Amino acid sequence: MGDSLQSSCVFCDIACQCPPRSLSDSSSYPASFDTNNIILSTETYIAFLDIQPLISSECHVLAVPRKHSPKLSDFDLAGAELSQLGEHLALLAQAVCNVFKVDDYNIIQNNGAAAGQVVPHVHFHIVARRSESTINTDSQLGYPASSESTFGNQIQKSALIFGKGPRHDLDDDDAKQKRQALRKYLQNQTSSKISQ
Repeated sequence: MGDSLQSSCVFCDIACQCPPRSLSDSSSYPASFDTNNIILSTETYIAFLDIQPLISSECHVLAVPRKHSPKLSDFDLAGAELSQLGEHLALLAQAVCNVFKVDDYNIIQNNGAAAGQVVPHVHFHIVARRSESTINTDSQLGYPASSESTFGNQIQKSALIFGKGPRHDLDDDDAKQKRQALRKYLQNQTSSKISQ
């Protein structure tokens, strides 16, 4: 099973620096972590904007359990993290869809390096998609817009849609606007939807 926190883990570090807070608490987190990124911080989960979102996404949020577990299979099946997982993912997906006016999104979770996991701490990507963000990926992959759709192109598009592909650094002003909009949406939801 996973340890409570691991000092060498970037997500454990973020969880330590950003203690649980109510959504109405507007006080700042430590300067060592960009406060514009934190969306939700409960006793069991923290959610924040990915600092290198996929270029094909409208909004890219990470939901991370506070307790360190390298893989989902390491979760305590009777623990609070697992029982609140669906609740948090559903609420964050609703927020992303409502705030960014999208109907489509991915929830992506990788387990292990061979499966594409970069940070060895369970986390979920909630990636908002507009239809054009997945259809018009040729230019993002460096293909002319009129290029023929080959099997290789489709594989690369699939990789882009499912969490791989080009990324860019998150713009600070954009992050602040997205964070504020997502937190406002979450604040307007009933407090019973988020287990503190």
